[in-house]
Amino acid sequence: MKAVLTQLAARSWDELHAEPVDRWLWVDSTAPGVHLQEALPETPPLVTHLWGWGAGFAIRARIDQDLATADAMAGVRGARLTWAGEPPAAEAIASTTVIVTEAIAPVWSVTHGAASMPEVPGLATAAGRRDLVTLTVHRTIESDGETSFAPLTFVGD
Repeated sequence: MKAVLTQLAARSWDELHAEPVDRWLWVDSTAPGVHLQEALPETPPLVTHLWGWGAGFAIRARIDQDLATADAMAGVRGARLTWAGEPPAAEAIASTTVIVTEAIAPVWSVTHGAASMPEVPGLATAAGRRDLVTLTVHRTIESDGETSFAPLTFVGD
């Protein structure tokens, strides 16, 4: 599928918190470890990356405590992948059309037995599980005459 890749306009936790995302996914050391939520917590969890998605778009964000400012608990850098509609105007200036590979990312059920999987509301419970989708942008980066492969992966459902 084709999509538009843009730099995420959000630069702080509060700005990221305000994104119109239906689901957020992150992994941290707070039980159950894997979190699939409709909203982000008020303060940044101890993570490096998190993923969010809504109708026609997905976000991949890096949370960086070193980019914190007097007004922000943590700095945010990220990308938005939009495949339906237009990206936000603040992001549309520096956009590029990309090819995206979609793949099902199966989630083990809690009762699978091959691994110890905690119950994660909305993702894996004793009653069942929900598979996620990975969306990978395959891009090449040109720098100093060198070309390198730089995949960028988003998550959705």
